[in-house]
Amino acid sequence: MERQTIEKKIVSKLVDDILAGGYRIAVSLERGYDVDEMLLGSTDKNKIMDEALGGDDCHLFIQPANGPTVVDGSVISKGWVYLVFGNDGWDVISDYSMKIEPLLENVNKLADKLSEQEPTQ
Repeated sequence: MERQTIEKKIVSKLVDDILAGGYRIAVSLERGYDVDEMLLGSTDKNKIMDEALGGDDCHLFIQPANGPTVVDGSVISKGWVYLVFGNDGWDVISDYSMKIEPLLENVNKLADKLSEQEPTQ
């Protein structure tokens, strides 16, 4: 399976699971945490995927279903996931905050399964 296909499958599952958990998602694409440059508080999977896949790396912030997305210039989140594209595909989830690990249970299983397959560039 092609690396980019693997990455998209994993990110798609990740986004589905976060949204199914009742959260919104903010995406910071390679620009650090400049809230003026971020997609904030979205539940639109297509917008989230387009933004997340638009660069070499990004952070997804898991935001509460309701309430503000930013307070005093800081993103409100229950946790984050750091995605890095261009490696083996199955390792697109580079890091995440441990407090959201239950949300990642299914996507981590998918990544483990896909890691057993050799990607093609």
